[in-house]
Amino acid sequence: MAAKTPPEITPELTQEICKSLSAGMLRPDAAELAGVDRQTYFQWMRLAEEGKEPFASMRAELLKSELTAQRRLLTGLSMAASTNPKFATWLLTHRWRKSWDQGISDESPSVTTSGPQTDLKAMAARISGRFPLLPWEDGDEFGVLVAGLLTEYQPLGPTEEHLVEELAGVLQRKGRLRLAENASHRSALKGVKASYSDTREVAVAHVSDEKPGEEILTALTATEEETAAELAELEGSKSHTEKVIAILESKMANPYAAALTAMGDMKEWWDEALERPVPQKGHEDEADPTYEPNAEGLLGYLQNEVLPWCGKQIFTVESRPLIRQQALGEAFNRKEAEEFSRIEASLDRKMEKILDRLLQLQQARRAKTG
Repeated sequence: MAAKTPPEITPELTQEICKSLSAGMLRPDAAELAGVDRQTYFQWMRLAEEGKEPFASMRAELLKSELTAQRRLLTGLSMAASTNPKFATWLLTHRWRKSWDQGISDESPSVTTSGPQTDLKAMAARISGRFPLLPWEDGDEFGVLVAGLLTEYQPLGPTEEHLVEELAGVLQRKGRLRLAENASHRSALKGVKASYSDTREVAVAHVSDEKPGEEILTALTATEEETAAELAELEGSKSHTEKVIAILESKMANPYAAALTAMGDMKEWWDEALERPVPQKGHEDEADPTYEPNAEGLLGYLQNEVLPWCGKQIFTVESRPLIRQQALGEAFNRKEAEEFSRIEASLDRKMEKILDRLLQLQQARRAKTG
């Protein structure tokens, strides 16, 4: 039986193998899935090591796909590690195996090993245990922060341990500062949302003298999808009203009957308007206007009430972004913001000093031992 002819290396074949590598398959398996037997694949790789083409180029593409897949998977693990210490522990034990592969607990990154060098895991446990967390702060999250700093700076001795502990404290306090800043803005929004607030008028003062007719809270909480849906519905009502008005203004034989048919659900509004009581003499200005059940009455109702109502509602909904911007801007407390900035600048200076001292100590130690 004749020997099987090896397939030709083409961009399409290379791409097919790379696709399987990106999914996590091993090279020989990916090659076999693409129709290349293992013996041929290994022969190609030997030729690639000798620098022969097109085998070397193919090998480079395969390596690139493997590295891309590795980066994608590590990104997912890193994102999970930011909220779950178990994933952080797994990454530490696999990415930095020499320092973190012994005695790892499944529940916490703060674990213990033995050795001649400073025990980073025992150090993590000490730092995490000493730092005074607030009752609502997550100890596991702080433990991940400490573990990351220890991995990054690899401190030796009590002085370097203290500096890393100080650094962890600065970063934790910066997180508290962000929380306080958010709370300050939310507290200020309470006053902005009050009924006596002129936020709505101020927000649209540059485009209209009208006052939007909904609560500020709605402008703050309505989503873009909700606003778009409401606006589309109102625009539809306005367009429908204009079509009925056009019927009433036409010269057809019975425009009133045709308009009533065309009104659809809007006819319920007209029926309610017709039931309004006749105002008492001398109180006409205080009562809602009344209309006769004819074309002239319906035309007056649509032009004087329905069409202006649609316009006002559209203006109100369209004004939501402006009202939201105005409310959030008014909630900005300059004095508190300046205080937050001052505190953060102080923390940043402290962090710079800690890092400078820590790196100086490590540099001196390496110079001494090297």
